[in-house]
Amino acid sequence: MNDIKSIARMLADEAGTAQPITRERPFPVSDMPMMVIPIELAGESPSLFALGVATGANDLQIAICHEPRNRTGQYDMLERAAGFMQSIVAAWDADPLLLPQIVTPSLGASRLALAVIDRMTFAPPSRQALKDLGRRIYVADSSFERADSSLVFDLPTALGRLYATGQDDHADQHLGVVLEWLKPADGRIHHRVREAEAYPASTATSPELDNEELVPRLEAYRTARRIHDAAEAARLEDEIDAILVEEVKRRHELMIQALAAIRVFPDSTVARTIQAADRGRFDRYRTYASNPANNISRGLAHLYGTAQFLEREFAEDLVGGLAMRSVSGERSAARLRGEIVVAEVLNRTITQNKKAITVIYELLSTQDRLSIRPGDKLVLLGPYEFGFKIRSYGQTQAGTRIEAELTAGKTKPGQPAIGDTIEIATPMTDNFRIHRTMDIAWNRFRSNRVLPQVSGPVPVQHDLLSIVQRARRLQPTARGRTRP
Repeated sequence: MNDIKSIARMLADEAGTAQPITRERPFPVSDMPMMVIPIELAGESPSLFALGVATGANDLQIAICHEPRNRTGQYDMLERAAGFMQSIVAAWDADPLLLPQIVTPSLGASRLALAVIDRMTFAPPSRQALKDLGRRIYVADSSFERADSSLVFDLPTALGRLYATGQDDHADQHLGVVLEWLKPADGRIHHRVREAEAYPASTATSPELDNEELVPRLEAYRTARRIHDAAEAARLEDEIDAILVEEVKRRHELMIQALAAIRVFPDSTVARTIQAADRGRFDRYRTYASNPANNISRGLAHLYGTAQFLEREFAEDLVGGLAMRSVSGERSAARLRGEIVVAEVLNRTITQNKKAITVIYELLSTQDRLSIRPGDKLVLLGPYEFGFKIRSYGQTQAGTRIEAELTAGKTKPGQPAIGDTIEIATPMTDNFRIHRTMDIAWNRFRSNRVLPQVSGPVPVQHDLLSIVQRARRLQPTARGRTRP
């Protein structure tokens, strides 16, 4: 959490309503997201009780499994849900401008949604329609929790990047509570929060609902099925359906409110970049998965996992640089951290030695923190063609005095002049450099597929057991003498 959000939280607590911490949205939101609402029975193994799918306010479809422990019933429910999902994926395929995106009501729901896609993709051969749909959207698994992807995201985390409430990050994972903070101040915020916390934030139903409503009906339903009492089983199915439909609808209404609050913010440059990357990733994967001869990898092999790690690290650097330049909240936080140097130009000296031109700037910054050191290469925010190299800096009574050499753009017009206030920061990694580095990494992995083998046990030059035993012998006893 940065200083900007810390201050905003104090203001939100004082005002009784959430405070925006940015003017732009650092992530994209699809015009047709796949809203996935999984419900599992509390205390059970991760088996679905119900699965809601929607794209907006009026098209919620719910599939229910009345016996979560029954694997056949689980696949039957997934096939019904797949019928709803199929139309959404078809719309993504037909319109290249649509962003494929899976939206969930919580972080736990995102992981459960990925488990649903995994189970679809690797379903038994008899469930071919389920396998086909899973193959088409399995790309979400490798894109989850990537800085440069919003193929899967949960709404509480998304709201936390736009607003600050008067509570901590853990409490902000409850979507209903966050939405209460987004309402206008009425002096009753803590009462409303307590009322919202009465409903579960997780993917499971509440223990009270389980013990009093669901579990008795579920056991009675199993008994009715065992004794072949069709009428009683049908009655219990209707009662279970009514309870679960209400649970899914409540979460769906919260998601609609959250998406409306998110869409108030305009897209930033980083959001548009992420959207383009996600769409390209989805299209490339669709082309690969459309060929039945191509296998879908379940999990990551050793070499592929290393490549994924490298790619995620490069993407983190790219998205961080874009966010710092295009999102007001990130830019303000970077100024406070000293990652963006805000300085006034005190002097500009030009020297020429034969054909070499040297341009030296003297800058003065009054920031409390500066994340620079001699030799750092920085660029001017705005016209990025001007690059600087920090030669030296030192503290004065007026602030931090910085000497920087202009290394790029020496002959170009528009250079900073004396008296100007400039902002400089580390250069941003571009997509070309990322792809080039990844190509080099992949070539190295392919050329060295045989891992080195250890020829024998690793030699150890010290005896840890003897050291511990000797230390124990020297430990004082209760009478002040060492043990023999």
